Amino acid sequence: MMPEELDADYLYLFVFGPGKGESIAIRVPPDLWVIVDSCRVAGKAAAMHVLPKYGGQCECIVLTHRHQDHYAGFSNLLDYDVWRLVGCNDLYLDGHLGESRDLERRLANELEQVFASVEQRWAEDVESVWWTWRKTARQVGHAELIALHPEESYARDFTGYDRNELSSAILLTWQRVKLLLGADVPNPHWAEICEVFADQRLNVHQAMKAPHHGSEEALDDGILQGDPDRFWFITPYSPKRVPRFEDGRGIHRMLQHVNALHLTGLPRAHDRQMEQPCKAFRRELAAGQDPVATSFSLPGGIEGDLEPVRDDLSCYLVARFDEHGKGEVVGYGPGSVLVREGP
Repeated sequence: MMPEELDADYLYLFVFGPGKGESIAIRVPPDLWVIVDSCRVAGKAAAMHVLPKYGGQCECIVLTHRHQDHYAGFSNLLDYDVWRLVGCNDLYLDGHLGESRDLERRLANELEQVFASVEQRWAEDVESVWWTWRKTARQVGHAELIALHPEESYARDFTGYDRNELSSAILLTWQRVKLLLGADVPNPHWAEICEVFADQRLNVHQAMKAPHHGSEEALDDGILQGDPDRFWFITPYSPKRVPRFEDGRGIHRMLQHVNALHLTGLPRAHDRQMEQPCKAFRRELAAGQDPVATSFSLPGGIEGDLEPVRDDLSCYLVARFDEHGKGEVVGYGPGSVLVREGP
């Protein structure tokens, strides 16, 4: 369930991941919104389930890379309000690419619309432009967002086909809270990122949206080692069945460093995915067993069993953090799964 209202003193993190797509919405106190990527949930852009509900100012919106599971509904969000900052690093938006720019126009219709909307906003207000190259930063209220990847020179020289290599990982800091937003950045980039940003101690964070859907190819000890009570959120990618739960794969490796993982869903269908939040041990999921319904504990000492929810809004998690860095999960969407290592 979604929180009925948001406390103005807390930073809120909403993570959506319906199985093919992910979107992050962050409410910076007192009422400033940062959106990273977009997917559709219940027929509309995921962030549209929170922006009208809670109100506030639309400050910053970022497209990390051009994969469809990250841009679905993005242009609708851009049209929803006048965003003060619009971040992107796609060189399609660079007017100096010459003939290669014409080749880039062979894009899906929705992606064409996304880029057209970004170009329009950038043209309307040059101050809204944020090329999310490494070490560039922007302020949203008392929060700072700094781009961790990619290096601009690397992107301009890039000749490969995997756009994950160019996705924009971001670190958001507010008071004593650090959120590591891993986008789809694969290795070997994380070792380099941790070295370049050694002063930031990227593993010392309160929460992380795991890079590349929690796949083992995107994990590095530089971000994994640390406090076992950190909150790690994973969005599944069902077409490739990630994350994986077998020994040695992504979930197993992550659970060697934290007590639990919060998944917006599983990369495969199960009987209760549209009804209520669930829980499971990793080995059960590796063996193909379905998760089981979970009880809940919410602020105010409310505890109990979650009744089945008949609502199209599913596959999300909500956490909040106070200025001292103390956090808690305050919303569990139907389809979400809490995973522990277990026996």
